[in-house]
Amino acid sequence: MVEEALPRARAALADKLEVVANRCFDAITPAKLRVSKDIRALATSGATAIDKMRLLREQPPPATEVQVTAAEAMKKCAAAIVQTAAQAGRTLTVDEAIATMREILRP
Repeated sequence: MVEEALPRARAALADKLEVVANRCFDAITPAKLRVSKDIRALATSGATAIDKMRLLREQPPPATEVQVTAAEAMKKCAAAIVQTAAQAGRTLTVDEAIATMREILRP
């Protein structure tokens, strides 16, 4: 019985956390900008609520700046590999180049 109710409870809690996050960020007003402790607490609470909401909804965390930069670099490398392969008379897709790079980089 508990296991059957768990998905609904998770969804309800995630919805409540979303409301909390929105209230926290809506409370950051120009007047509150003068009091940094309030803003820090509101921003931290809102961010924590979003993090927990995403976990309850089984959503992956957002990509970090390092991950985004690495993905962009990998795409550029893949494009260069595809171009080099074409110059050598070989046909290679970007996806194939990325898969090859991942295989090489795998520990």
